[in-house]
Amino acid sequence: MIQAFNKFFEHVKEKKLFSIREFIKEFEQKFDAAGYRQPPKVNAYSARRQTKILIIHDAVAGDFVIHTGLIREIRRVYPSACIVLVVKPNAFQLAELCPYVDEVIINRGKLSYARFAELFTDYIKLAEKLLPYKFDICFSLAYMAETQLLMYMSGARVRISYTVYAGEFDEKSLSNTVLFNFKSAAQFSTHIVPRINYRCHRVDMAFSLLEYFLHAPIENRSLEIWYSPFDINVAKNFVGNASRPLYALCMGGSHPRKLYPPESYAKFLELVVNDKPTATFVILGGGKTD
Repeated sequence: MIQAFNKFFEHVKEKKLFSIREFIKEFEQKFDAAGYRQPPKVNAYSARRQTKILIIHDAVAGDFVIHTGLIREIRRVYPSACIVLVVKPNAFQLAELCPYVDEVIINRGKLSYARFAELFTDYIKLAEKLLPYKFDICFSLAYMAETQLLMYMSGARVRISYTVYAGEFDEKSLSNTVLFNFKSAAQFSTHIVPRINYRCHRVDMAFSLLEYFLHAPIENRSLEIWYSPFDINVAKNFVGNASRPLYALCMGGSHPRKLYPPESYAKFLELVVNDKPTATFVILGGGKTD
């Protein structure tokens, strides 16, 4: 399969066009012939076969925290499954401590709209790690067309994703070298979860992957964060001698539209201070824009 990916990519570079329809038409036949598209046969052996699930999270650390509850619920629904999690490098330190997955793989693919050629090369290397699992299900937790492409290249039989985020990019702006029509990326999925209620909280949108596809009730909608012994020791040293309650204020906004207005921060802090006059605040800064 890897050899076929490389051969197709040589064709892409020559034509300077990545046709999703052409790609799927060619590789559906190859995946089917290699046994990736047939559900497990029901017999005494397959009844004991372990379900294999891939979760792809191609986003930053903050977005990863938003999906921690979903990862826990996937494990609850599939208690005996082998679950592999793919994350970007900046979320790895959070993900490697996750108790609900069996393996964490770093995706070092360069998510650049102007460097599709580099991205596809990186995805071929990653597919070489993922294909041997022969995943039954893949959950794509990002909205980007590139993530849907990786999901397809993993060989997963059932592929569940959100509708692709189009953003402000058009076809011509995606790459200097290869034309890639992200608007057709829905073809990479077998099940699309529509973002029908965009105004709901991002956490609820995350749970919709399970609620919409499996109609599975969510037992716990809380988020989680997992600590190492080092993290716990640092926290104890930091707050161990505190004589009053500490409140942490963590600002973070990678884009101007994500920045919380200063006056809103002030209003929130005023509410806390009025309720807890002895509160001490520790500010954990964000990026330069904060």
